[in-house]
Amino acid sequence: TIHPAQTFPLHLAEYEDSGYAKLSCYPDLFTERHAYFLDRWIRKSDTVRDEVTRDLLKMIAVKCIFYLRAFGAFSNLAYMRDYNRRNEEAIVNRKAAYYRYLRMTTQELAEKARKEVNASVFSNGRKNSFHCGDAFEFLSGNLYSFDTIYLDPPYFGSQTYENYYLPVNRILTQCVFTDYQSPFNSSASYMSSLERLIQLCRGIPRLIFSYGGYRGIELRSHILEMIRDCRSGMLQVIDIPYSYSIHRTAGNGSEARELLIVSDIEDKPQEGT
Repeated sequence: TIHPAQTFPLHLAEYEDSGYAKLSCYPDLFTERHAYFLDRWIRKSDTVRDEVTRDLLKMIAVKCIFYLRAFGAFSNLAYMRDYNRRNEEAIVNRKAAYYRYLRMTTQELAEKARKEVNASVFSNGRKNSFHCGDAFEFLSGNLYSFDTIYLDPPYFGSQTYENYYLPVNRILTQCVFTDYQSPFNSSASYMSSLERLIQLCRGIPRLIFSYGGYRGIELRSHILEMIRDCRSGMLQVIDIPYSYSIHRTAGNGSEARELLIVSDIEDKPQEGT
């Protein structure tokens, strides 16, 4: 966890040399003081030697980003323009929660994020390992054995997360890198990508496949067919409705659903039994 003494003296020298947030995200996404704060926080985090502490400090920055851009609203520029024009009434009427965070000091934002990050750190009594990378490469490497794998891939026609959250990645790395299109967001490759992903999981005892929104329901038969083609055993479908969802729109409750497909491989009989 992160102790208050490990966080940086945010009241000192907030306005230092500009980084990505100041140069590319102000004034459309962040206020000037928040852009400087994010750039400075990331640069200070990069100087921390301990990898775990460094990652937790960057998680605090991510929390602060999403306080200021709730639900990853990086394309909605209206309320930030209203804020910069001091049109506070328009913000309160449309985005009251955002306005509350916009009025916080950077110290208050960081302290709120620090407490939430610390609250999410707990022990499950096991040794845990985290890997960030390409799912196809990770599963193809066959370096680990699993009892269960949970897949929640994007699907064509949904949010292009690699572009939607690009500002977050660029702030964290303080650089502009080449945009990447996920094969799941290409009309030419998304079905073959799903099939390949399922094939790579054929030897894992339990596969849990999750698809959200109305499109996941439409793809149910195709996904089930892919799983049946490469896995034998019990197969069950769990349809989970959501009462509240940011994706749910008036008159279209079908969007607020999650589809879970659970596939358990049958145990192979032992020789002589």
